[in-house]
Amino acid sequence: MNEKIFQNVKPNVVTNKDLRDPQKEGYKKVVAYYKQENAEREISMVLPVGCGKSGLISMLPFSIKAKRALVVAPNKTIRDELKNNLNPTHQKYFYTTRNILNTPPYPEMVAIENPRINQSILDVADIVVTNIGQLQRENNRWLNSLPDDYFDVILFDEAHHNPADSWVRLKNKFPNAKIFNFSATPRRADGQLMSGEIIYQYPIYLAVKKGYVKKIFAWMLNPETLKYINKDTGEEYQLTLNEIREKAKNDSNFRNSIGQSEETLNTIIDTSIRALEKIREETGDKKHKIIAAAQNYNHCHDIVRGYKARGLRVEYIHSKEDSKENERVKEKLNNNELDVIVQVNMLGEGFDHPYLSVAAVFKIFASLSPFVQFVGRIMRVVQNGKNEGIVVFHVGSNIAKVWEDFQDFSGKDQDYYDKLLPDPKNITFKNGLIEREPTEQGVKENPIEISEQGIVSLSEMELLNPKAKKLLEQLRDMGITEEVVKKSNILKPVYVGKQKQWEADLKWIDSQVKNATGKLLAKKKLSAGGRGLDKKRLGKDNYEYVIAEIQKTINGYVKKQKRADFTIEDVKIIKLNFKNIISSVEEKIFNG
Repeated sequence: MNEKIFQNVKPNVVTNKDLRDPQKEGYKKVVAYYKQENAEREISMVLPVGCGKSGLISMLPFSIKAKRALVVAPNKTIRDELKNNLNPTHQKYFYTTRNILNTPPYPEMVAIENPRINQSILDVADIVVTNIGQLQRENNRWLNSLPDDYFDVILFDEAHHNPADSWVRLKNKFPNAKIFNFSATPRRADGQLMSGEIIYQYPIYLAVKKGYVKKIFAWMLNPETLKYINKDTGEEYQLTLNEIREKAKNDSNFRNSIGQSEETLNTIIDTSIRALEKIREETGDKKHKIIAAAQNYNHCHDIVRGYKARGLRVEYIHSKEDSKENERVKEKLNNNELDVIVQVNMLGEGFDHPYLSVAAVFKIFASLSPFVQFVGRIMRVVQNGKNEGIVVFHVGSNIAKVWEDFQDFSGKDQDYYDKLLPDPKNITFKNGLIEREPTEQGVKENPIEISEQGIVSLSEMELLNPKAKKLLEQLRDMGITEEVVKKSNILKPVYVGKQKQWEADLKWIDSQVKNATGKLLAKKKLSAGGRGLDKKRLGKDNYEYVIAEIQKTINGYVKKQKRADFTIEDVKIIKLNFKNIISSVEEKIFNG
């Protein structure tokens, strides 16, 4: 732990040109808020996807001069993103890539990724990163043993999850810690509000204007008639315009059936393909893709079949599939080997693939928040590219409710979403498709006719080859001294965090135990598979027996029963005395 680093080091924030507006504004808002006498313990901040939320989280412990901070993510994907942001050895290290801190010391980061972490490792941390699942496990016994004042600030990412019991328990465990909540949407899918007063909110219209996110268009399907399947009877019906309107208002089965109707499904597929072709043609980039939201497992297969029938490279991921299979599909997506990815609530918060540019909505979103989370998947910008995204959906399928969530967005964002997703009362059904483009002045509608459709390379070179030496001589003749040249080629040491060092040391101990066992058996000319050393007939061969004796001696040396309980100091002691430990084991086994 760098003693009081968040209190004694001043980060470069307020005038930093390398930061995004919401990062600087959010930071200043927190500083100002906690200067008030009546400031609350818990606050919230709303930032759209792509506006630098992870970076703001990284900076905020400085804003309140924290002692030790805990950053909590809802899942492993977001945890790893936050961990990379705070890891000095990672290319995305936020403090240096964004010119927050130019020189060490840097905040010591520890990530809780498995139950092996113990308090001695946490004690060296200035900032701890984990996902909520790690804090729910019974074998994370250290959590209950931590003092109530161990953390003085807890930062929850994607905090629209945090009314859940597990999040509440964590807040109660550290009752004096300030709570900072972050999300792109202030409501959960179940309608509950994110906890804490919203002290800062960055409008989506500004994010679009600044180029932080893609400009989003909505392609809405507005049929004069509609076929739908009655889920109870399996029968298919064709409704007139007035019947569609009435059903959409009052019948949840009807709304669910829209997305699963063969006709609607095929129309959304065709429209999303046209949208993809438009974006690929305008950008000249074939890497742009469709992400499709399905209702369930069977629906997922129906959608995949529809895209495959039209010659697109399509795969799906689903919780019912083996995790290795899902990872294989994600890898294909990241390698640009797919045109379409179909999923059911799988590629959610934290999934970052900028080439997802068309969102095909086949499922029903009962509230605005999960819909916005899904649309967020296509809002990430492609660097140095034309950034537009298209959402394709059936108007009838989204008349689930009048948009109650609007009250929780800023006035400008209410206006933005109101233009993108019109009030059901004002919808007029037309034959064909209408494109809507939200603007600050209003909304533009453009009829679209649907017709039948038929990085960075790395060059490796020597630091100072013979040609370079001759060039250096010429430079010296020009007055450029060797001192200047040396300064320009200084190799900065790679920073190694204490947690990484501890983990590496534990692995080193394992490897040294195995190596020492092999050498000892060879020295005594004993076979590893023999059983001569196991006098008590415990079923161990010679190799297993010696390994067990060394492990037992090591544990006794530091008076610990489990490797996970070894402190940083324990590891140092074992490393310093390893030869003595092996000698004592040899004496015990062969001369005892």
